[in-house]
Amino acid sequence: MARISLKDYSIEYAAQCTFSSNNVTMTEAVQKMEWGTYGDREIPGQLVWKRLVDLSSEHLNSILKTQPHLSKAVIKVIRYILKKRGVEVE
Repeated sequence: MARISLKDYSIEYAAQCTFSSNNVTMTEAVQKMEWGTYGDREIPGQLVWKRLVDLSSEHLNSILKTQPHLSKAVIKVIRYILKKRGVEVE
């Protein structure tokens, strides 16, 4: 599941809609969008929120493959991060 910091309502709304309609830049979205993960098991069984940009490329590709419910905004941000890293979207 993805979320945006509630400190910036326009970013929160952008995650549900599109970036351009809310004057939210891709850079802002990349820096603020978070993903709830159990993957690192820092605290066993507890959901941990991490910024998408801080996740490994492998994890991001796995999210794209296994989470069919993702919004277009989340997919767009993940693809952008992978492209900037020079990683092929699988």
